[in-house]
Amino acid sequence: MQGIATDSFCPNIGVSPDPKTSPTSVTVLVDDIHFNDAPLNTDTNIWDTGIDKIWFTNNTGIITPDTILGKCAKFIPPFTLSVIDTLKIDTLSCVTINARDCHGNTCSYLWCYPYIIDSLPPILVAHYVGRDSIAVEVSDARIYDRGLQHIHTLSEINLSVFDTTAKDAGLYLKQFGLQRPKVGESSIGAVHAVDVWGAQTLLQHPAFVGFAEWVQDVEMKKGVRLKQ
Repeated sequence: MQGIATDSFCPNIGVSPDPKTSPTSVTVLVDDIHFNDAPLNTDTNIWDTGIDKIWFTNNTGIITPDTILGKCAKFIPPFTLSVIDTLKIDTLSCVTINARDCHGNTCSYLWCYPYIIDSLPPILVAHYVGRDSIAVEVSDARIYDRGLQHIHTLSEINLSVFDTTAKDAGLYLKQFGLQRPKVGESSIGAVHAVDVWGAQTLLQHPAFVGFAEWVQDVEMKKGVRLKQ
C-alpha cells in the first residue's frame, strides 16, 4: 500500500537501436510509468501524473515531429527521429528530446549522429585514344564519398587545358578528353582531382596522375657491308 505523496519522477525516455551503433534513425519511447523498489517490486507508482508534452531543442540536422501533447497519458506512441543528410560535411548532428509530466517534472535526452568521414581520394584513370587524345575518368562514388569538387590539369605542354569546379556535392563521375594539338611532338601534363570532403576539411586526399608521350625522329644510319 502506498502512502500519500506527490509525483517526483520525470518521464522515462528510451531510444533504440543503441545510439553507440551510430544509426541514422532511432525510435523514441516515452512513458511516465515508474515502479516501487524495482526490479523486486513490480507495483507501479500510483502518483505518476502522466505526460504533459514532448518537445525538441538544439536541433542540428535531425528530422523530428512537432511538439507532442500527452494530455497526461502514461504512455506516448513511439515516434522516429532521423538524420536529414547522412553525407553532410560535418562532425555531428544532434537533437535534445525533452519530456515533462503533468506535475512539472522534466527530463531530457541528447541524441547525436556522428558523421562518418570520407577518408579516400577520388579514383583517376587516364588512357591514350589514338595519337591525338587522352581519355580521362574521375570518380568519387564509394559508400561514404561526397562527390567531386575540383578537377584540373597542370604543367601542360602540347596538351589541352581542363579546369572545372562542382557547384554542389553530388558530382560522382566526370569524363573528359585531353587533346594533343601537335601529334608529331611530345606531350607532358598531369591531372589533379580533389573531392568535396577533401576540399572543405583539413583531411586532404587529392588524386594525381602524370603522363607523357614522347615523340622522337628515328633515322637509320647507312651501314657498311664487310667483305671476307
